[in-house]
Amino acid sequence: MDRRGDAWPGAGAGRRMRPLSRVTTCIACGAPRVFPLDLADRPHGWWWLRVRCGECGMARQVVVDDAEAGRFDMDLEDAAEEIAEALWAFERECMLAEARCWAKALELDLVDAGDFAQRRS
Repeated sequence: MDRRGDAWPGAGAGRRMRPLSRVTTCIACGAPRVFPLDLADRPHGWWWLRVRCGECGMARQVVVDDAEAGRFDMDLEDAAEEIAEALWAFERECMLAEARCWAKALELDLVDAGDFAQRRS
């Protein structure tokens, strides 16, 4: 069974599923968490990549053609978008929790406008 499963980039809500680049999946642990450390373009449409798995830490070097490099680039863009969406959801939840605390403090008269007045020395 392929370990990629639901973790495929682009598989989030409203996204079409597409196969991952072969570079994206770690050859040691199977996790779809490989990211580039270094890259260089080679003659005749080839790319040299040094990549590392974010899951197990295994690093490797690969040489891929333009099409595979393009798929890997799309995988990285999808993953960055998913991270940004998760970060926004986390920040929103933190802001909501803080707003609930302030609302409760106001309800219990623990704070009022005077707490924010500029103090003179």
